Amino acid sequence: MIDLSASAEFEKGHIVGSRNLQPAQLTPSHKLLANAKQSPVVLLCRTGNASATAAKALKKAGFEQVYVLEGGLPAWQAADLPLVKGRG
Repeated sequence: MIDLSASAEFEKGHIVGSRNLQPAQLTPSHKLLANAKQSPVVLLCRTGNASATAAKALKKAGFEQVYVLEGGLPAWQAADLPLVKGRG
């Protein structure tokens, strides 16, 4: 799970196990993604805009299982699911 939120927002609260990357860092060759073309990749952000754009780019690059967390972090929080603070 990759959280595309700004670093300061990520540190305020994020999903356990998610990794923080800025949209500009999210490239098919990034170390978190280099060997994940056949693995599920879940993207999320605060508004849905960055994750939707990133998902299109990864699919175009050949990633087979790319998903966007519908509603982003606000939907996660609305469902009373847990968050952790800090860098992760």
